[in-house]
Amino acid sequence: SEKSFLVVGDDSQSIYAFRGSSPEQIIHFHEYMGKPGKDIDLLVNYRSSRDIIEFANGINALNENRVDKTLEAGRPYGCPVAVNAFTSRQEEYRYIVSEALGLHKTGIPYKDMAFIARNRSELTAMQDLFLGNGIPCSVISPEPLMEDREVSGLVALARFFLDPSDTEDGYRAAVAFGCKDDREAAEWMVWMNCTMHRVNNMDD
Repeated sequence: SEKSFLVVGDDSQSIYAFRGSSPEQIIHFHEYMGKPGKDIDLLVNYRSSRDIIEFANGINALNENRVDKTLEAGRPYGCPVAVNAFTSRQEEYRYIVSEALGLHKTGIPYKDMAFIARNRSELTAMQDLFLGNGIPCSVISPEPLMEDREVSGLVALARFFLDPSDTEDGYRAAVAFGCKDDREAAEWMVWMNCTMHRVNNMDD
């Protein structure tokens, strides 16, 4: 039987709610497990400035159902946090353009500004607005999902599982998972074939 069990989570966020995740699973973890345990709080945030961390603590304090904790900043104060509300996406876009123009007038070059979007359509819309208002810009967009090396490697690996004689997919998966040359890839494919053979025999 297992002697220990480690779980890492954050009760203040649940970005995988669409997969069934919930802050409740961390808040009431020991109750769900039915066993006592030890909590180790990692409270120092080394990514964000003190302004952002203090703002986040204020938001978290409004949540009544949470783990009682206060985040600490590993970085000094930076720019103050600004929160704006808009009645439409178009109003938000016009505000962003106005801010960029205003910052540029204060001496900040456009190359030191960035607009971060949730999806490609927002990037395209803002690019048209920026260029239409004389603001030079370039779009840096993530590569399509199926062109990602790790994703295409996983797809190739699944095909190789289904057909171990498919050396093309086997080689593609081997390279995606770190094989540096043909010899390493060939050895990896042999090892995978042996592993799959043992697994199939266990099922029998």
